[in-house]
Formats: sequence, structure tokens, C-alpha cells
Amino acid sequence: MPSLMDLPLEIRAIIFKVVINGHRIPPISPSKLNMVHLLDMKYRANLSRLRPYYEQRDAHSPSNSLPLLLTSRQVSTETQWILNRTNNNYVLDISVLNDLDLFATCVSVLQLTTRLSTLHNDSSGMDQWARRKNAQNEWGHICPYGNRKICVENLILDFHSAETVLPYPPDNLGYRAWADKHGGGGKPINEQEEEDESLAYKTRPEWLLYYLQDWLEFITDMSYNEAEYGGAIYKRIGTISMLVDGRLKTTIDLAGILARLTRPADTIWHLQSEIRLSEFWEWKKTTLLRREALRFPVVWPQDMERE
Repeated sequence: MPSLMDLPLEIRAIIFKVVINGHRIPPISPSKLNMVHLLDMKYRANLSRLRPYYEQRDAHSPSNSLPLLLTSRQVSTETQWILNRTNNNYVLDISVLNDLDLFATCVSVLQLTTRLSTLHNDSSGMDQWARRKNAQNEWGHICPYGNRKICVENLILDFHSAETVLPYPPDNLGYRAWADKHGGGGKPINEQEEEDESLAYKTRPEWLLYYLQDWLEFITDMSYNEAEYGGAIYKRIGTISMLVDGRLKTTIDLAGILARLTRPADTIWHLQSEIRLSEFWEWKKTTLLRREALRFPVVWPQDMERE
């Protein structure tokens, strides 16, 4: 009986590439039968009842390449040769049901690694949207694989609505009014009342983009305690591209924003004033060196030494 290894090397390489770059089909709607808690992801947003899960399947493998790597020594060698010449791209699907349950499905994971060329995140709302801090935390946690402190050259966030029955909000409900309502507006939150109101409409996907864009601009300013989150973004992400229904809406130029941070008095306020100046410039130099080592875009100050 003919075997795979009887095929010419070039044909086997094509087959292996198809397997390695394969995409699972994300669920049309979240399945509570296959959900498993994401225990490694702490959720810290307005509604404490929101629960993060990932989609478990019987035939699940941690990565596309693992079955090939375990087949035989020859297949493993040829697979590794392809992996060494392939960009590491992950595709993650996030679905949110009624603002309560979040489901993450790994659509494509070539191999387990902490260095990614691209992380493509498809975020879809089933009746409602994921609150901002849940989406923020999800970037560093890829399905059931734990917190691997992944570095991503290009993070792509594609927002769209998977809701097919509910209408969009009326024209008199603009983004700011929607954001104030769902963000709590500093007022006590009536979870049941907000949930009932939210179920009447589906959220415009561009509104979640605007919300996250505002948040990113806020924390990358590196002011007060937000410096911890902004610092992690600068060190772990090269650029951020934000799309709506597959169309590019904006790109966040982290290298340019970092270059414009030149006033220590306006940053890292959680540090005492007498050490803030030296700590700021030490942090910026370390961050630039790290980004350069990861081949992320960087803009060096003319008066800063690299050594």
C-alpha cells in the first residue's frame, strides 16, 4: 500500500504546509457543552459575573504542527524545516454572549511559541460586547495555553457583530452615550437593568474599536499606575492594527507614541519625584533596546546612547 513517504519531497512539503497553516472553523455561536473555564485569566471589569471560557473539542491538539512532529522522525524533520521558514501567525476567535460569557477559540496555531509575527484576533458579539478589560487581558492568554508572555510583531484586532436578529441602536444613540451607559459613568451599576437594556440592540462593532482605542491612548501615556500596563504593551507588541469587518480603520504607532514620551514629569507618577527622572530614562532605554531586539519599530532619541 502506498504511503505518504512514497510521495516526492516537494509534494510532501505542500501537504505539510496545508496542515501547518490549517484553520479550524470557529463555532457559529458559543457552545456551553464544550466550554472550559479559563482559570489562568483574572477578569477585572465592571460586571463581575462575566465568565471567560475557551472552546474545547474532542480532537483538539495544542498546535497544527504537533501531530506531524510526533508521526515519525523523517516527518518531524521535514515539518521542523518548514516551521523554521514560516512566520508564526496565530488566529484567535473571541465570541461574547449577552455580555456574560466569553468564548475563545484558537482557529490557527502553527506551533507553541512566545514570538509571533501576527496575532489576528476576530472579536464578535452575540447580542453584546466584551468589556474592555476582558479584551485587554485576553491578548496575553491564548486559549488554554496559560500566560506565556507572548510577544507579537503585529496585533490585528478585527471587530464585527455576529448577531443576526437584533437591530443596531437608533441614530440618536451615539458612541459617547453608549460608552457612558455601558461604562457605568461613575454611577452605581444595576447589572440586571443594564443587561435588559443591552439585549434590545446589537452593538456597533466600531464602537468597541473606539473604546479600546481610547483605552490604549490612555495607558500608553504611562501616567500613574497605568504605566504598568502601558510598559507591557510597549515591550510585547510592535504595532496594533484595528479593523471593522475586515477593513482597516486605524493603526496604533507604538514606536511613534513612545518617541513622543519625553517629559518624565508627566509619566510614571506612582514613583517619587526625586527618582522619577532617572527611572523614566532608564525605562525608556531598556524598552527601546528590547523592541529593537525583537525587531519592532523603534525611534531612538538623538541624544541617547545605546550602550
